[in-house]
Amino acid sequence: MLALALGLLGPGLAAVPAQAQDARETQDARAADDLQHRLAYLKNLRDQNLITDEDYTVYRHRILDEVSSRAGPVAGAAARPDASTMPTVPAQPSKPSAGNWAAKDKGLPGMFDDYALDFTGYLRAGIGGHERGGDQVCFQVPGARSKYRLGNECEVFSELQLDALVAETEGGARFSVTALLAYLVEGEGDFETTEAAFRQAWVGATNLFDGILGTATFWGGKRFYKRNDVHIIDFYYWDATGPGAGMEDLDLGWGKFSYAWFRNSEDDFDSFDVRDSLGSERTITDARIQVTDRAVSRHDFRLTDIAVNPGGTLAIGGDIRISEENRDGFEGENGFFLTLQHSQSGLFGGSNTVAVQYGQGAGSTLSNIPDDTVGSGTRTWRIVDQFTFSEIGNWSAQAVALFEQQTGGDPADRRDWFSIGARPMYHFTDHFALALEVGHDRVMPEQGSTRTLTKVTLAPTLKAGRSFFDRPELRLFVTYADWNDAARDAGLLGTGDGTSNLTFGAQIETWW
Repeated sequence: MLALALGLLGPGLAAVPAQAQDARETQDARAADDLQHRLAYLKNLRDQNLITDEDYTVYRHRILDEVSSRAGPVAGAAARPDASTMPTVPAQPSKPSAGNWAAKDKGLPGMFDDYALDFTGYLRAGIGGHERGGDQVCFQVPGARSKYRLGNECEVFSELQLDALVAETEGGARFSVTALLAYLVEGEGDFETTEAAFRQAWVGATNLFDGILGTATFWGGKRFYKRNDVHIIDFYYWDATGPGAGMEDLDLGWGKFSYAWFRNSEDDFDSFDVRDSLGSERTITDARIQVTDRAVSRHDFRLTDIAVNPGGTLAIGGDIRISEENRDGFEGENGFFLTLQHSQSGLFGGSNTVAVQYGQGAGSTLSNIPDDTVGSGTRTWRIVDQFTFSEIGNWSAQAVALFEQQTGGDPADRRDWFSIGARPMYHFTDHFALALEVGHDRVMPEQGSTRTLTKVTLAPTLKAGRSFFDRPELRLFVTYADWNDAARDAGLLGTGDGTSNLTFGAQIETWW
């Protein structure tokens, strides 16, 4: 280890002046500490299965070779120690984040490194136009919860997230902080201002107890919570996101248990006009006279990671919704939302997830937004099936089919929704692919005619790899959309009074 530390310091070690001895010892310590950090970081990647054992060995030897090569002609090249004789370096712990992916040391300088700060996020942006010479338009049939998104996004959107491991005790307890701000602008010019949406602000804690409780993460605040989505339509079909607190991923041996309490509130404040001493009238809007104070608690229970067949796992969720105190005389309705989901890996070279969901009353929205204005007679059920293969030969793809039906309640709100589509990609090289997305939505309201929309997009793409989810992607796109008169009459407008449009443009998408 001493030879490795000395090797980091470069040439000139044969003649160290006496007066520089203290400085040299400090440099020795820093070099040794740097080596320890690099080896620990590498081991942490292996422990989290982010790299293979073979890669770990290769990169470990590269680090040792690099250190040895720095010894210089005076000191002489230090021989690389046998890996088997190297001291064991304990893995640096990871933060209790939703994905549990963030390594403690990212090599950032100064105070940021002390706090193990991680910066992650999402970004999409682009430009576009349409066949008649105007701005890009985007297409979604009224009554559908989502749209096929390739070449069909007309805004600039970003999410910027910071994670920090802010405390770690001698007993192994770890406390983390997560904050995320989201931004949305039209993307119409150089300088656009917007208010940030505060999407996440929460604290997580792990390893607080011995025994089975030591496997759980305790958290509180506002956060993304166990979100399940279909990427090509940007549809979060099982998502309890919001302000709350809970305990997640308690390992039962045969599965994991999570409980979270969320609360959706609605506060309205009255304003009034007053006349001052000069006779001028002005409106008071900050008097904070509360006239509405409604809230719904959501109690989310989940059992996940239940192995039911080779390569298959089951997740079961129940979301009980209780309408609570209010000051406007409104008596809210309760409800619930149930989900059963099966995920299968190794299926025709890809993975498949199918979810069956049912909601009633305040849970009939099948989303993280309850509606306590409807009673138990309002019911919704949904089935979602998505198949993804990341890389089979030169191909990658994702496909989806879903059906949703609403019954009861206001007849004007009742409708069935069917959607089917796919985005296959052919990869000519590691960094160039051609994507084709075809999607069809059909909304069948109880009152009125069936609305249809078909969208086709062709997109030559530059990307960071051959996997379906490799990012960044830089795309050119041409999109053709066709809809019927019923969809137009319900509010689907392109350019003009027609029922079809051709758009084109360029877009980037990335996450990190």
